Amino acid sequence: MRVRASLALLALFLGAVLPARAAIEVAAIGLALAEEHADFSADVSVSLGRAVVDALEHGVPVTFGWTVELRDERDFAPDTLLWEASGTLRVDYRALSKRYSITAGDTDDTQSYPNRRRMLESLGAFTQRFPPLATVLSAGQRPMLRFRLRLEIGELPPALRLPSYLDPDWRLDSGWVERSLELP
Repeated sequence: MRVRASLALLALFLGAVLPARAAIEVAAIGLALAEEHADFSADVSVSLGRAVVDALEHGVPVTFGWTVELRDERDFAPDTLLWEASGTLRVDYRALSKRYSITAGDTDDTQSYPNRRRMLESLGAFTQRFPPLATVLSAGQRPMLRFRLRLEIGELPPALRLPSYLDPDWRLDSGWVERSLELP
């Protein structure tokens, strides 16, 4: 009986100490079309494993790549790519200020966060504004919206690349998430 109680306490302790399983999960994606622009949004849950958190806290930036596609679904032929956009989000930890930051692509657009939880919440509320898509959409099409978010292992320092391929904490990829769109 004591052994069971000890094991239960140990499991409870380890569950509180160890981070959740490293994963990227996409709950929903959407595209709001307007005449002057298209607004894409995704509800994403990102959980970082211990190896990724350790690397960040030791000054290693981590880059996530995103891709949004609009395809024309076809029944008996391959889908046609109508439009595509992609970019990166670089996550850094600044030890002196004890703050995380996210930098969009190759821009100077950097947002700072007081802790990892806030940074992950921001990463999870993914939004992008695109030029109008009316030129690529036409009557009779069955548009399919696709989204993918993944950790870019190739952007890591060379010394970390091989170990990251072997450690499941680094294999963060949402896979393709698809949603059919209704044309107005």
